[in-house]
Amino acid sequence: MAYQPTQWHDGDTITAEKMNHLEQGVAQQQAGPAGPQGPQGPAGPTGAVGAKGDPGQAGAKGEKGDKGDPGEMTAATKEKLGAVKQAAAIADIEAAPSQADFNGLLAKLRTAGILAQS
Repeated sequence: MAYQPTQWHDGDTITAEKMNHLEQGVAQQQAGPAGPQGPQGPAGPTGAVGAKGDPGQAGAKGEKGDKGDPGEMTAATKEKLGAVKQAAAIADIEAAPSQADFNGLLAKLRTAGILAQS
């Protein structure tokens, strides 16, 4: 409710009730309207780390894979990693390589399993 000031006249008696009414009006006016929002201040310090929660439920176990022979190596394919053997030695070429030199290199890499057949 908005403050209604007392209309004072000469000879009026000042009472505690009228003074309290005046004090309440002053207190209401000190709040005033809100001003525009100022810029955001700097971030405060980071709070303490909370307590660690209980561990979650363990998931279902997966199927066991085939261990196979630990000495056995599987061949590499275009889709999966595997073991490859070294290609046979190829002598250094003294001049510019020919198409036959290049195709010979490709054939040896395919035979060794380093390069796919197709």
